[in-house]
Amino acid sequence: MPREGPRLSVLRPVGPSGTDDIDELAERDRRGARRVGPSHVAVGVAAVVTVVLLGALAWTKLGPGSSAAEPEHATDVYTVRTGDTVASVAALHAVTPDALTAANDLAADATLTAGQRLTVPLPHPTGSLPSGLAGDDDLLALRPTFEQWADEYGVPVALLEADAWQESGWDNDAVSSDGAIGIGQLLPSTVDYINQTLLDGADLDPHDPSDNIELSAAYFDDLLTNADESWAAALAGYFEGPTAAADGEWDQATTGYVTDAMTLVADFLPAD
Repeated sequence: MPREGPRLSVLRPVGPSGTDDIDELAERDRRGARRVGPSHVAVGVAAVVTVVLLGALAWTKLGPGSSAAEPEHATDVYTVRTGDTVASVAALHAVTPDALTAANDLAADATLTAGQRLTVPLPHPTGSLPSGLAGDDDLLALRPTFEQWADEYGVPVALLEADAWQESGWDNDAVSSDGAIGIGQLLPSTVDYINQTLLDGADLDPHDPSDNIELSAAYFDDLLTNADESWAAALAGYFEGPTAAADGEWDQATTGYVTDAMTLVADFLPAD
């Protein structure tokens, strides 16, 4: 929902005339009124200047009629790979071919070209959370934390929640055979990369649920940026590593991981 910008109070003169009041205060100072700090005039002028500067800053940042921006990575954009068809790209993203062609003003029998950029519509919301989550109050209590860190890093919360559900079922005690930790199933080397490189020397603990979700959100922010806003490519990078995923030569396991995650996204999107 659009968020209103800050409301600035209008500074009103205390007496019948703002200038008369300031003149009277100045006259008292000139008569030798003892002062320890700044004069009343100086304080009054400083207050006016402060309000004006704050108002100008708010106006510059928000502009007239501004509202809170949508997440930085809210629009899914896919770069066509060799061999892609409308049907295969739609299936990869758990959307219908009709939805994909409509979003890109393409004919139903359009031929795709490698390197072509497509806007991918969101999957249609299912209106129900995954089995195993809907009735678990302890797990549901994590949703505000997902929302907090998704908002902090500009990551779509449905994408963050869906992939974490696929990775661990939101079990922060989960540890994989290769040492991946917690809700986001983050390898120790990935945690070090996020803390030291992405977060400038932070010390987030993947064994803490909130820290693990924040680490995952920061990682998705980086993956989406480097994948030119492709949710599919970011998911592939999360699964097999950014370098391996960058060449676009995804094997069946990677393609299946991406499709499964995008299918779960529909469970976490708000119902229409």
